[in-house]
Amino acid sequence: MKKVGFDNQKYLEMQSGRIRERIAEFGGKLYLEFGGKLFDDYHASRVLPGFQPDSKLQMLLQLKDQAEIVIVVSAQDIEKDKVRGDLGITYDIDTLRLIEAFRSKGLTVSSAVLTKYAPSPKLDAFEARLQAAGVAVYHHYLIDGYPASISKIVSDAGYGKNDYIETRRSLVIITAPGPGSGKMATCLSQLYHENRRGIKAGYAKFETFPIWNIPLNHPVNLAYEAATADLGDVNMIDPWHLEAYGQTTVNYNRDVEIFPVLKATFEKIYGTCPYQSPTDMGVNMAGNCIVDDDAVCTAAKEEILRRYFTACCNALRGKECSDEIYKLELLLGQAGLNTDDRACAAAATRTAANTGTPCAAIELENGDLITGKTTELLGCASAMLLNALKHLGGIPDETLLISPQVIRPIQALKTRHLGSHNPRLHTDEVLIALSMYSILPVPRVEWKEDNMRWSLACLPVVGLLGGGLLAGWAVLTWTFPVSPIFFGAVAALLPIILSGGFHMDGFLDATDAIFSRRDRDRKLEIMKDPHCGPFAVLSCAALLLLELGAWSQLVASPLLWPACTACVLSRCAAVAAGSRLPYAKSSTLGVLFAGRAAKAVSIAGVAEYALGILLLIGMGWFAASLPGLLASAAAAMGAVLLCLWHKRMVLKQFGGLTGDLLGYLIQILELTVLLILAFGSIWVR
Repeated sequence: MKKVGFDNQKYLEMQSGRIRERIAEFGGKLYLEFGGKLFDDYHASRVLPGFQPDSKLQMLLQLKDQAEIVIVVSAQDIEKDKVRGDLGITYDIDTLRLIEAFRSKGLTVSSAVLTKYAPSPKLDAFEARLQAAGVAVYHHYLIDGYPASISKIVSDAGYGKNDYIETRRSLVIITAPGPGSGKMATCLSQLYHENRRGIKAGYAKFETFPIWNIPLNHPVNLAYEAATADLGDVNMIDPWHLEAYGQTTVNYNRDVEIFPVLKATFEKIYGTCPYQSPTDMGVNMAGNCIVDDDAVCTAAKEEILRRYFTACCNALRGKECSDEIYKLELLLGQAGLNTDDRACAAAATRTAANTGTPCAAIELENGDLITGKTTELLGCASAMLLNALKHLGGIPDETLLISPQVIRPIQALKTRHLGSHNPRLHTDEVLIALSMYSILPVPRVEWKEDNMRWSLACLPVVGLLGGGLLAGWAVLTWTFPVSPIFFGAVAALLPIILSGGFHMDGFLDATDAIFSRRDRDRKLEIMKDPHCGPFAVLSCAALLLLELGAWSQLVASPLLWPACTACVLSRCAAVAAGSRLPYAKSSTLGVLFAGRAAKAVSIAGVAEYALGILLLIGMGWFAASLPGLLASAAAAMGAVLLCLWHKRMVLKQFGGLTGDLLGYLIQILELTVLLILAFGSIWVR
């Protein structure tokens, strides 16, 4: 087990206390420039074992009654559709994501600022979305001569022409979706306006790295340089702090370089500068919470190696990063490291040399190394994960966790219908579908455009799993006979349990909206309401009772077997609808897929629907020859007619599809197939 080197609870207490002290030092109001990631700070948790990825958020929650958040985003980044490299989403989407994430935790997001603003239709549309979310929008403008011309910057022609941001709380957190957004300039502009209004306010900066009170070449600070090697950031001794106090502290080059400008700006606004150095501006207490320096050093060295290998992989993919790799090689030398010090990399290299194929390796928490090699069925990362599962579960190495007969149909779907040239099963393609549409515990997968597109097409895989469970339940009742009603109750609930109620939730929201008889906008609002109305309750009861009756009728009929395919057909229909129909609004989950559903996925949706119908009819023929084929064909025709009605209904009543209406389609299509087959079972014995 890895050793803990950082006291997280101590950090939460010390950091929130230090910020409160800084607020008091400035008379009760502080603009705090917040650097780095508020959410999911995995770099910090890797190099400071014990630091939780959401520690900064938890720290802010201790101050939430005093704090409000202002999100700063560059108008130029919105115009250029700039993308966050770690999340793969544009800055406008990330801004809206941050607003929702902050508010979901109980934090107040009062406003957003568009810096470097110049009017455009694209910015107007973005502002409208912010305002619809209840966020006030302000504009800050480019200033000629920034940042050198202090006299112009601190004047009516500089900060004076920026909008004044209305704030009400003592702590104003200034954050942004990424670097270069203009957080510091926004803080200084506000100080200018507050001073003109006679309001006392101050400025401070919160950056976790570099840690100012540990040595310059400490592995934690070297790891920060590794993390920013592509930006050209350099850690350095703060010369201003050394001169003012005779103390050696660490800062990074950009803050050191801009400090003379910042100091002059403060003097222009207030007549004096409250800070003697960039280090003085900071409030970071992380260095005081390191409790095991050896554990921290080991973790930080691993991070430097990880960053180096990541850059090398990017270079192999065609990205120009020779300068970044050169910088990382220098950092490896400073830290006394070589590539063999990364145990999993050395293991993967050895296995690749022995097998002659690309290989991957993972180091488990107990230090065990697990490898995986590329085969005609699996990528090396997929093989590695399966091998790790077998290792942790004590399963013999020769046991196949996934049958080749299961993998090959997925390969055919990818290569023949979805335009992929690589047939091998990769980790994200099925994991996303399972994590979205089932309650099976699967790892968290980073959502990117490519794998999100695949996940929609993989939805029928969950249907196959549901159909298999239903068939298994039927076989089990042959050995342990149960009453038809008990069989029907379990059969009706199994698909709902498998999906975690995901599709049933959509069905309930949709029925409340459909039967409300309101206008389109009101129906869309009803679907967003988390409460269930009477129509939802009655519809749910009716659906479950009808499914109970249908399964009870089918339990002694050969048409039970084609009925088990209803789970597959309903999800095939959802793929076809989700990839081809327009969506009602951009805030629904379905738009996530629609915006990224390529033409290949749209074609695949129709192909999967056709295959689902053939599976239903074929199973009817297999179970009861010609009578079974006719009954299954009638069920298939009912499914087609239902889909046509569903398309007409969603376009007329809602203006397009939503995630809830996809769930509604899945539930009523399953019921339709079951009811038709149940009636057919009267004649098919």
